[in-house]
Amino acid sequence: GAALLTPSAPQAAWLAMPSLVALIGGAHQDYRHRRGQGGSLPPEYDAATSNLPFLAMLRGAQGPVSSAFSALADEVKVSNALM
Repeated sequence: GAALLTPSAPQAAWLAMPSLVALIGGAHQDYRHRRGQGGSLPPEYDAATSNLPFLAMLRGAQGPVSSAFSALADEVKVSNALM
């Protein structure tokens, strides 16, 4: 978030690095696991998940969108979210 708000390009790049490392590293790890190197990623699990938060839910990969988000709401503890 902060990387989008700063006017300085070097500072924006610095602040964006954790997100970029997580996205690129996660995609690389999934690629290796799909090939059976260092772990496994079953096709049914791969089809129902995403490296981007909530993308699989919005795509409908986990069932109807309203059902997926209501299931998420049932799992969330409000007291933890408020902390």
